[in-house]
Amino acid sequence: LKAVGSIKSETVLLLGGKDKGYDYDKLFLALRNSSVVKCILYGENRLKLLESAMRTGNKSVALCDNFFVAVNVARLTATPNQTVLLSPASASFDEFSGYEERGDKFVEIIREFKKASQELQGKELETSINESKERKTERVMEQTFDDGEIE
Repeated sequence: LKAVGSIKSETVLLLGGKDKGYDYDKLFLALRNSSVVKCILYGENRLKLLESAMRTGNKSVALCDNFFVAVNVARLTATPNQTVLLSPASASFDEFSGYEERGDKFVEIIREFKKASQELQGKELETSINESKERKTERVMEQTFDDGEIE
């Protein structure tokens, strides 16, 4: 909750892992008055988290099978001005050897996405430039033909 309270922008929150025996109703009640706009639930305790979310009236949730899918759903769900926050409120031992490995995996997934996005943007820019050149060439050819000149 401290992490969520420190974020001012709208937030997509990643929650889940191995259950620590928490009362998640308290968490979801607190999230109702926060900047969290969606919770992405994953891990062994995802159904327990979902039950708490439903009991407390939090219906803006997505249920994911594993961490990799959850991070990708979060990044695809978040709009450009929203934050994706990994604050799982759960132990990491369902999929990872510890919280460090889970954090490293989160960073790796986001970096891979950014790299792929940049590569795609570069290809789109190159395609756009090529299409622009082709249109310009077509206009010149049309103009030349309209003037009665054929080269």
